[in-house]
Amino acid sequence: MNMQRDNVTQRQRLWLLVITCLGHSVKHIYNAGFFIILPELKQSLQLTNAGVGTISMGRNISGGIGNFPWGFLSDRFSHQFVTILAVGMILIGITHSVFGFVTSYWQAFAMAAISHIAIGSWHPAAIGSLSRVFAEKRGFAISIHGIGASIGETIGPIFVGALLSFTVWQSILHWGLVPALLTSVMVFVTLRSIRIESQDLTVRLYIAAFINLFRNKKLLLVLVFTGGYASAQSIVITFLPIYVREDLGQSAVVLGTYLTAAQAIGILSQPAMGYFSDRFSRKSVIVPSLLLMGVLYILLFVMSSGPAFVAIVIATGLVNFSLMAICLAACADVVDPKLHGTTISLVFSSFVIFAGIFPLVAGFLADTEGVKSVFFFAGCIALISGIFALLVPWGKVR
Repeated sequence: MNMQRDNVTQRQRLWLLVITCLGHSVKHIYNAGFFIILPELKQSLQLTNAGVGTISMGRNISGGIGNFPWGFLSDRFSHQFVTILAVGMILIGITHSVFGFVTSYWQAFAMAAISHIAIGSWHPAAIGSLSRVFAEKRGFAISIHGIGASIGETIGPIFVGALLSFTVWQSILHWGLVPALLTSVMVFVTLRSIRIESQDLTVRLYIAAFINLFRNKKLLLVLVFTGGYASAQSIVITFLPIYVREDLGQSAVVLGTYLTAAQAIGILSQPAMGYFSDRFSRKSVIVPSLLLMGVLYILLFVMSSGPAFVAIVIATGLVNFSLMAICLAACADVVDPKLHGTTISLVFSSFVIFAGIFPLVAGFLADTEGVKSVFFFAGCIALISGIFALLVPWGKVR
């Protein structure tokens, strides 16, 4: 794919890296803000933990399914990736603004699902373009893009938590349209001059190539432990805010502070993980990260309150979101470069099976055994995923 990279100047490469990172951070402010609002939504609509779990399940499943068309558009019209990013950001703002009008469980379920489809627009186009332009430093480039996620997940909790101290969650969502529109303009204006060759990819060829992805044994193995990672992470980010707000009785500001501190750690760990995964191997980073995640989640169950609990919450930020960039790079390593957007979609769509189901299971577990029991459940999933990633032959030392 040298032709694609030769058409992009060094200056454009830098702009692409910076702007996709910034746009990614805005996208994750919306994502992080949802989980801070979730306890307020639960109280406002009088939901059970199982109800919260089903909303999280529906959100993940819809986002996974929605990734397929975004992946096709990103691969088929890669020369229009800037338009896809800009329009997708506008949709993020509109859907979250409409979310602020929900008054029932089913309305909340539907808007959580629809808004997550909009959120899914970013990854295929952004990571697909970075994978093509930065082919030799893919792990590092995707990790820099991932720093945007950590920044957004750092700003989002404390920002939304602070807003909740003087306004209602509905107003926060209504005004969410404004930053999305501004970000869309920024993306279009700064990146519109970048040209990436489009693929000669018809719907028929796309479907055939997509089916062939399922014959790629290494990709399927990566998807299994990536799904385990996503499941464990999804359980914790869904129920940790509820545990802190309801079981520990902390305010939304305190909750936001905890999660912001955790994500700040991720900003530091992410580029290091990307560098070492490029320098040595994806496996040398993914396996210990999954095992560490499992241990930390189980410690959340053991140290259920006090300073030790807060320290563990913060420590989870080392891997909570940082690991996703390395899993994405591992998938991109083993597929045809023409299908990077589709591959990214497939990775996130694997959440349909894993991250979509397990929050629902965790919700029932929380209702019967207490909310903190879900941390032990998530920790076991992460440990099993780490052991699986260690034992199966999916990667190679560079």
